[in-house]
Amino acid sequence: MIRYMTLGDVCTDIIDCPHESPDWKSEGVAVIRNFNLVNGRIDMQDGYYVDEDTYIRRTRRAVPSEGDIIFSREAPIGNCAIVPKDFKCCLGQRLVLLRVNHAICSSEYLLAVLQSSYVMQQIEQVSKRGSIVSNFAIGDLRELVVPVLDNQNEIAVFSKTVSEKISNNNAICSNLEAMAKLLYDYWFVQFDFPDENGKPYKSSGGKMVWNDELKREIPAGWEVKPLRGLYNIERGLSYSSDDIATGNGVPMINLACIDRSRNYRDGELKYHSGSIPTNAFLNPGDLLIACTDLTREREIIGCPILVPDDGKKYTYSMDIAKISFPSMNIDDLYMYMTLRTDFYHDYIKAWASGTNVLHLNLEGLDWYSVCIPPLALQKAFANMIRNVHSKKSEALLENQQLASLRDFLLPMLMNEQVKVGDHVS
Repeated sequence: MIRYMTLGDVCTDIIDCPHESPDWKSEGVAVIRNFNLVNGRIDMQDGYYVDEDTYIRRTRRAVPSEGDIIFSREAPIGNCAIVPKDFKCCLGQRLVLLRVNHAICSSEYLLAVLQSSYVMQQIEQVSKRGSIVSNFAIGDLRELVVPVLDNQNEIAVFSKTVSEKISNNNAICSNLEAMAKLLYDYWFVQFDFPDENGKPYKSSGGKMVWNDELKREIPAGWEVKPLRGLYNIERGLSYSSDDIATGNGVPMINLACIDRSRNYRDGELKYHSGSIPTNAFLNPGDLLIACTDLTREREIIGCPILVPDDGKKYTYSMDIAKISFPSMNIDDLYMYMTLRTDFYHDYIKAWASGTNVLHLNLEGLDWYSVCIPPLALQKAFANMIRNVHSKKSEALLENQQLASLRDFLLPMLMNEQVKVGDHVS
C-alpha cells in the first residue's frame, strides 16, 4: 500500500540552520557544509570545525542526532545525508535538519526517497515556477510529496547498498589521486626519480645545481621557464538557464564538478540542451582549470581536472578553461600534476579577485615558472598517471551506471512494480 504524505508530515520537525558564518577552527566540533553531504553520507575529508561555545550557540534550535537527515537547500539543492551514531556536529549555512517521525518511516527509507528522481523532479518544478531564487524555501521543502510504502526496508537496503558501492568507488579514486601525488612528490619535488641504473637520483648522488629563479637546487640539465608562450587556453560555453535540462542534452562540466580536494566529481554535471559549436566538445584526458570560484572557502581557483574517459562526449561551461601545452618538450599529464601542487595553488590564487565570487586573471599563468625535466622522464611519469586516470574513469563509469540503476529502479520499487528480492541481485 502507498500513502502520499508531505515531508512536513513525515518529520516531527524541520529546523533551519543558523544564518551566520562562524569563526572557523582547525579542530574541534565538526560543522557540516554542503560539500560534506556526499552520496547520502557525511564526508569530513575536507572538514570545518568550531569550538565548544560556538557549537552550543549553533545547536540552540536542535542538536543533530543519530538518524536525523541533513538536507542542502542551496548550491546544490537536494544533497542529503543521515547523521550517524555518536557523531557530534552542527550545521553550516544553507542546510536544514530533518527530524524523521520513525512511526511513519525510517531515516534510511526517507533518505532513499529524497535522493530519488521522484523528489528531485518536484524540486525542479518548484524552481521553474520561480519559488526559489538563491535557495529552496522551508515552506516548499515542507510541501514535498513523499510516498510512504509498506516495503520500506527493501527500498532502504537497496538504496544503501548502491550508495555504499559508489562511496567505495569514490574512496578508490581518492586513493589513486593520493598515489599519483606521492609519486609526483617523490620524482619532481624530492628529485628521487629513477636514474639510468634505476636508483633514486638525488639520494644516489645525482648532480644537483642551484637555480636562482626557484631558489633551490634542481637536477643538472633541467630547464626552468615561465609558462608564457608554452600553453594554449580556451574558455568554455556561455549559457543561460534556458539551455539547461535535467539529464537531457550534452553533459557539461562546470565548477560544481570540482570538489574541495580539487578532484573531479561526476554527480554535479549540468546538461546543455542548446546548440554547441564543434570546438566546445572535449576529449578524454583534456586538461581543464577552474577560472571562477563561487566562494573563497572552496579554494578551487586555478585548479586542474582531467576529462574522464567514460564514453560520454562532454562540453564545458564558461567558468572553466581548457588548457594544453603544444610545446614538444612538455607533457600535458606532467603539467596536470604540476598544477595540482600546493605551491602552484598558493601562487595562482593571488591572481584571483572578488569579494565573494572569485575570478581568475589568466595572465597569472604566464608568470608561473616550472621545472621542465627531460621529456623521456615526463613521458615515463605520464604513462603511470595515465594508468591511474584510466582506473579512476572505470570507477566513475561504474558510479554512473549504479546511479542510473538506482534512479531507474527506485520509482518502480516505490510504485511496487518490482521487488528487490525477486529482481535485484
